[in-house]
Amino acid sequence: DDTTIKFSDSSTVVILNSEDPFEVIYSEPVEETETHENEVIPRNTRVTESGQVYWTIAKIEIPKIDVEYGIINETTDELLKISPCYWWGPEPNEVGNFCIVGHNYRNKKFFSKVPDLVEGDEVYITDLTGRKLTYVVYDKYVVDPEDDSCTSQLTNGLKEITLITCTNDSERRVIVKTRIDTANHIKETKIIIKNRKGEAALGKPKGQYITIETKDLASNDEGFHKEMSDALFSNLKEMIPEGSKILVAGLGNAGVTADSLGPKVVDNLCITRHLKLEGFLKSDLELSAIAPGVMAQTGMETSEILEALVDKTKPDIMIAIDALAARSSTRLNRTIQLSDTGIAPGSGVGNHRNEITRHTVGIPVLAVGVPTVISVPAIINDLLEEDAQEAAYERLDESFISMHVTPKNIDESIKRISYTISEGINQLLHIHRNRE
Repeated sequence: DDTTIKFSDSSTVVILNSEDPFEVIYSEPVEETETHENEVIPRNTRVTESGQVYWTIAKIEIPKIDVEYGIINETTDELLKISPCYWWGPEPNEVGNFCIVGHNYRNKKFFSKVPDLVEGDEVYITDLTGRKLTYVVYDKYVVDPEDDSCTSQLTNGLKEITLITCTNDSERRVIVKTRIDTANHIKETKIIIKNRKGEAALGKPKGQYITIETKDLASNDEGFHKEMSDALFSNLKEMIPEGSKILVAGLGNAGVTADSLGPKVVDNLCITRHLKLEGFLKSDLELSAIAPGVMAQTGMETSEILEALVDKTKPDIMIAIDALAARSSTRLNRTIQLSDTGIAPGSGVGNHRNEITRHTVGIPVLAVGVPTVISVPAIINDLLEEDAQEAAYERLDESFISMHVTPKNIDESIKRISYTISEGINQLLHIHRNRE
C-alpha cells in the first residue's frame, strides 16, 4: 500500500532519522527532462604537471554561451586552469545544490560568459550514469568573495545547480542559480526509518520507502515513461551494490490483467545469467528472473519457491515486482513504490500470503510495486465526507464493499507500466557495461 504520509497542510514526511521518530521536510516536485539520448561519460583519471590526480564527474553544456566542458572532481588553482570544477554539494543530478566554479577570462573560455545568462536560460548536466537533465536559470546576483551563502543545501527537496565565477574586474563573484526544469512534474518522496520510535510512528519496519509519482503512468506520453524509468534506475543503483547477482521475481497471476504486472515486467527484461555461465558475458553483474505464479496455480507458497531458487542459484539480491492496491484514487496508476524491506503478496486485497523478505529467502529483497486496483471503501472515502461514509456503507451490500476495481483501460496501462519498470531495471546492466 501507499508509503507517502500526508498531513493536513500538504507537507510530506520524507525522512526518519536516528535521533527523532521522524523529521518533516517539505517535498516539492522533482522534475527531470531528458534532452538527448543518454551518453555515458567515462571516468578518465589524469595527472597534472605537479602530480595531482583528477577526473571528470559530469559534463556541463550551456548552448546560449557555447559552453561544453567536463566538470573536474575537486577545486584547486591548478585544476581551475584546466576546466570548471566541482566546489560543493551532492553528486551531479541528485537532490541538493551542486556547485560549480569556473574562471572568467573575459573571453569565451570556461565561465567567461556565465554573467550574460538570464532567467529562463537552460543548463544541461550529464552525469556518469548517462542521465542528461535540464536546469533553468531562476536567479543571478553578485556577492563578495567571502560570502558562501550560495552553497546552501536547503533546496526543499529539489535538484539545483549553482554556477560561480568572477566579475570582469575579479573583485566580486557572479552567482547564477538554476534548478531542475518543472515541465514533467515527477516527484520523489523518501521515508527512511532508522529506529523503533520510527517503526511505531508509521507502523512499518526499519528501512527505506521511496515513492516516485507522476500525473499518469498509464498515459501515452513517452517522456513521462522515460523519466519514471530513469528515476527508478537512479534509486535502484543506490540500493544495489555494483557487480551484484540480481534475481527479479515477477509476482502475481499472469492470467489476471490487473495482477499481471510482475510477470509482464519479467517478459521485458534483458536476462544475462545464462550468457555469463556460457562465457559470452564478462560483466560481474548478472540478471536472472522468474514469474513463480500464485498458490492456486502451483500449490506452493511463492516464498517457498523463491527460497529454493535462491539456495540453488545464489543471487546476491532480489527485486520483487508486484501490483498493489491503492488507498486513494489519486495514487492509482500514478506511482512506483520502492522499498528495501521486502513484500507481503496479496495483503492489499486481503489475500495474505507468506512475506518475501531477507528473513524468509535469505538475501536482501527490494520491493517494487504500482497501485493498479482500488477497493470500494477507498473510493467511498475519496468521494464522501467522513460523516457521510458510514451511511453509505450501511446502504451497500457486503459483497459489493469487498470488491476491488480497476480503471477501464487496465490492459494498456499494465503493458505500458511494465515497460517503464523493466527499462529502469535494464539500465542497471547498461551502465555497468559502459563503466567497463
